[in-house]
Amino acid sequence: MTYADDDGDRVGVLHDDQVHPLGRGVTMLGLLRDGTLRSAGEQALVAPAATRAVGAAPPPRST
Repeated sequence: MTYADDDGDRVGVLHDDQVHPLGRGVTMLGLLRDGTLRSAGEQALVAPAATRAVGAAPPPRST
């Protein structure tokens, strides 16, 4: 999913009412072009990066 963060749009994985962000600068289009969407999502789910509760994140935005 793409969502608005304090620093701009971010890509993340929604799981159990938590958004697991991917790295800054990562775009959904880039992941689709590279064929790495699934692996990036799997990495985001196990990465120690901070998550955000869905209620704390603005609604997803299409890109």
